[in-house]
Amino acid sequence: MIIVVVLLSVSALCMVIFSKRLSATTMRLSRFEGSITLTGKGGRELELHEDRRLLNGDIIDTGKESKAWVLLDEDRMVTIMERSSAEFYQSGKDLKLHLLDGSLFFNIERSLEEDESFNIETSTMIIGIRGTSGYADADEKGNSVLYLTSGKVELTGMDSDSGDEEKLRLSAGQKATIIVDDGVEILIEEITESDLPTDLVLEICADDDLLDEVTDETGWNEGVLKDLEEKYLQGEEPEGVTDLPADGISDITEDDMDNGDPASSDANPEEVSIVGTWKARNSAWPDIVFFKGGRGYLRYAPNSVEGFSYVKNGSSWTIYPDNSQSTYNCFFDTDGLYVTGWQYYDRLSDDDYYGEYLTLTEGPLPEDIIGEWYDPGSHISFYFNADGTVTGGFENGTWSIVDGNVIISQDYLRYKDGKIQRGGYPAGNYSGPLEDGYVWWDLERA
Repeated sequence: MIIVVVLLSVSALCMVIFSKRLSATTMRLSRFEGSITLTGKGGRELELHEDRRLLNGDIIDTGKESKAWVLLDEDRMVTIMERSSAEFYQSGKDLKLHLLDGSLFFNIERSLEEDESFNIETSTMIIGIRGTSGYADADEKGNSVLYLTSGKVELTGMDSDSGDEEKLRLSAGQKATIIVDDGVEILIEEITESDLPTDLVLEICADDDLLDEVTDETGWNEGVLKDLEEKYLQGEEPEGVTDLPADGISDITEDDMDNGDPASSDANPEEVSIVGTWKARNSAWPDIVFFKGGRGYLRYAPNSVEGFSYVKNGSSWTIYPDNSQSTYNCFFDTDGLYVTGWQYYDRLSDDDYYGEYLTLTEGPLPEDIIGEWYDPGSHISFYFNADGTVTGGFENGTWSIVDGNVIISQDYLRYKDGKIQRGGYPAGNYSGPLEDGYVWWDLERA
């Protein structure tokens, strides 16, 4: 009898502990794909593994074509989208996710308990989550944006400099934009299926239960959403696109008609040239530079660029990144340059782009940069090819001469004083000068 009582007591205790473990609110890195980094306080990089608990101050950064899924419990999930950064905080059952850059999708299927809280924040927005789904992002001007697809949320717009705040309740089928300019303003719009970002459409359609919930609450058409999903997955162009920008004015020049430029000699004279620099309206997407001759590069960060080739296909162009199997289609519609998967881009002047983002190489132009450059220390060769590519070494890249400056996409290569130089991190006992965090040395002509 005593043994039975003890066993029952232990069993009851285990049930209590198990119940508390399930109801306690924590954040865990459930799974991830692609290039993900997790850093803790002080910038220390942490080991990645599934079902890892996230602690105060942990930061997740996602790279290109990468995602991270953060789980509160079995039916409360946040997806950190590609090229995004989020920081996590917890105090008891109060959770906070600070979106530092990029975008995220959230689906909180079961409402939080009265003693639980979960806020998603940006620099200008606080979303009070109870039981809802939606997508946090930034528009082309950097304003925080929330698309709400189910449920309701308490939304706060804030100006950290002045301390001004504005609060309201947002319902499913609405979009809120936080504008901070001598105060705080929240713009509310009723949105349709075609207003949704590509990633949000794909997230909704990937979950049949969520799709039913979203269409029930918003009145959106399931067939329209599934059609959009199919187009986005296939990389098709939206209907009604044209070959000209909104003003209908061509900026093609005679120089653009040569050297294999997409706006080539057999192009319609009214056709817009794609050559130039294009700035993403969403900070999570890379900027794009198109050079003449079918080459260019994607800029993800000041020291993170990737070369690509591109070809013209009728009224569109296809980008082929050097180090990825993905391809991207570009075309003009009434809102500007549309890139499938990344949406809209605006043209910048060369002065704006190169002055703001790139430190150009110095010295007179080389008589002949084309050819093999050899690193005698590592016995590695880098090949500067006539088509603007850089091959060999560790990864493929691009080079070009713009406004009398040599631009090389790999940040550890540069042209200076008639030489190609390679940069590397200093050894532990090195005490000499550094430039851009590197020690630089000359490569030799092979």
